[in-house]
Amino acid sequence: MAISHSGFELYSIGKMSRDGERCLKYQLIRLLIGSLGFKRDGRKYLQTVNYSDMPPSSQLLSPRDSFKAFIADYGVSYTPGRFIAESILDNRNFYKDILVEFLNYFQQTARQSHTAAFVYLYRVLERMFYSVPLIYVSTQTDYYNTFDDLKDILKEDKIGEMGLYKKMLGQGKFIDAAELDLTYAIDFSSSSNALKFYDVTERLVNNFDSKDRAAAELVIKFRNAGDLLSSLRNRFFHTRTGDGKSNIKAENMFDSDEYFSFVNPIFCSYLAQVILSISAVKYK
Repeated sequence: MAISHSGFELYSIGKMSRDGERCLKYQLIRLLIGSLGFKRDGRKYLQTVNYSDMPPSSQLLSPRDSFKAFIADYGVSYTPGRFIAESILDNRNFYKDILVEFLNYFQQTARQSHTAAFVYLYRVLERMFYSVPLIYVSTQTDYYNTFDDLKDILKEDKIGEMGLYKKMLGQGKFIDAAELDLTYAIDFSSSSNALKFYDVTERLVNNFDSKDRAAAELVIKFRNAGDLLSSLRNRFFHTRTGDGKSNIKAENMFDSDEYFSFVNPIFCSYLAQVILSISAVKYK
């Protein structure tokens, strides 16, 4: 049975699990753990990077075994078959939206159109700001504790959707606190534009874990990757003169596709980890 979403046709190497064609969450997980392909405009794409690993790795397991590994690694207490059956109706619009955004990201990446690919990553982040906290709260069975969680998170006035998401993530509600302190290295040293790229990035946020201009490398914690993604979007795609912001000029970026080829894999890993964790939390 063909599975189509917004012009993309999904295909599986090996047999799709029972009811997999009906379960959007399952399809998204399969895509993010590197065991699903898709077609568009007559071309085939195969996504083989396992973003459930930190850092990401090549997916070496069969589709069936890779999904079993996801179930085990994320502490899901259901069998793979029961997980699929139980999650068919889970937030279908949300998971379909995220699935299509990632499909567009992987297609643009395969085309080497890394600037366009970044746009889809930011669209994923924006969809998560409001939805992820609500999905987490909806999975909890102790409503008294859930109410206290929300009350603590919402103490600050005008926190906004991004603030709500950041506070819940930072409190280790659905991702282990130890993982939040794992780091990503942004290494521009292989580029002839290394120092340009380093300088552009270093000015975006003030919460890098370490900085080394001589090596053209910056290190950032998982918990802060979303801040970097959001700041990069704001400073690169907003160029209004006189707004008082240090927006990125085209001459400073020099080659945006090359630049985004360095940072996109980090942002994709960060977003995929959050999505995979929130997908599993209800069934732990």
